[in-house]
Parts: sequence; structure tokens; C-alpha cells
Amino acid sequence: MLRPLCIGAFFALYTVTAHIVVVSCPPGWLLDVRFKSCYKVIIGGFTFTQGVSKCKEINGTLASIHSYEEDMLINEISCQHKAIGNGQTLIGGQRTGSNPGDWKWIDNTPWDYTNWVPVGPNNDGGQSCIQVLSSPFGLNVPWWYQYQKWDDLQCTFSFQTAICKRPYIIGTPTTKATTKSQTTKASMSTVPSIYPGMPCQQQAGAANYRADPTSCNYFYQCAPAGWTRMPCGPGTVWNPNLTVCDWPYNVPGCENSG
Repeated sequence: MLRPLCIGAFFALYTVTAHIVVVSCPPGWLLDVRFKSCYKVIIGGFTFTQGVSKCKEINGTLASIHSYEEDMLINEISCQHKAIGNGQTLIGGQRTGSNPGDWKWIDNTPWDYTNWVPVGPNNDGGQSCIQVLSSPFGLNVPWWYQYQKWDDLQCTFSFQTAICKRPYIIGTPTTKATTKSQTTKASMSTVPSIYPGMPCQQQAGAANYRADPTSCNYFYQCAPAGWTRMPCGPGTVWNPNLTVCDWPYNVPGCENSG
């Protein structure tokens, strides 16, 4: 997007050096730079032990969740219009003791976030694994069911889906010097609304990201070196409303850009 400037500008030329770092995921994985991670849905059924093996085969682990935002991402990508019931989306939590708080992530990251149903975890019959209740569909919903919450379940249960997670891939940094024009008064000329290396103030949350005005397949992230242009993973586009790389059909105007 170009923004107009008023008449009568005086221009100064200056050079911006952008240190561009490209991050990516393997084919078939979903990139989310907020969590510095890649995600992949695998469809079963399979037990916890089998899910661990399936994720390991593709160089990942069953997913850990560390915030509400990451939890909602897991729910969004795992919702496959499944019937409501037990054995939904498997994640990488495992019970370590009999107390309600005795849990760990199998990837050894901190146990710093939970989202249990009001009656859970109740360890009814040796329930040492976690299902995310990621399906809003179905009839005869169990009384305890609460969409997008967690419930403990036996690890030998046959889970319908699982989420694998791995760190994103950091490419080799490149340096690009670009000459830009700067106005001291307004002009009818136009300058880009955002470009690599443009100064920015790092902030938490959505304010640290911007859509690329020239491509659905890229976005900008504020880094110490300024705004940094980054690609979405194969088959995905930037969703400015959710600030994630998303499926094209979820982003108006980008349906054919994946």
C-alpha cells in the first residue's frame, strides 16, 4: 500500500541496511512465528505411545502449549469436523503423580499453562494423558464437555488426531542495503508504507506484526534491525486478523495465493 504525501516536499537520501533472517518450516508444517514453532496435524487413531513415535518420525514431538493464543491455534488447526466424544486431539502432556497439578510436557518445556474442563483433571480410571476438546460438532454432547478445553484420558485410548510441534528453521542471515528517500515536508510522491529495515519499536502481541502489502505469502515482524520481511510456510498465507500463517480460504483476497 502506498500513502500519498502533500505538495512541496524536500527529500533526503539515506541508506537502510536490513539484516534479513528467513524462518521456515518443512513442507506440510504450519509456521507460527509468535511461538517460534512449526505445527503439523496427524490423523489417527493411535495411542499416546504411537503418537509419540509418529511425531518423532517427522522430527517433532507431541505439542506443548504455553499460552491461550497457542491453545487457540491448536484448536483451530485440529478441528476436523469430528464427532464429539472421547479421544479427540492428543497433545504432549503426561501425568507425573496423583495430585491435580502433577503434569509435565514431554518436550521438557515449563508446565506454565493449563485449560482444563471444570471437572478435570479427575484421573478417572488412570487418566494420564490429555485430549483437547477441539470439535464443536455433534449431537448428544456429554455433560462434562466444554469446547476448546482440556480433559484427561487414558493413554491407551485411540485418539482421532494429534498435534506435532518442532522449532522453526532459522535461515542464514543476509544483509541488504537499500537507498530510500525521506521527506522533510509533504509531497505528492509516494513511499512504501513498510519495507525491510524500516525502523520499528518491538512490542508484545499483534502490534509486532504487519501484513506485507505486496504479497499474501509474506508478513513483516518487528526485529532489532527494523521491520523484517518473513515468508509463510508452503500452502499458507498471512492472516492479519489472527496474526498467524493460515489456510488461504480463511483470508479474504488471498484465496488463490497459497
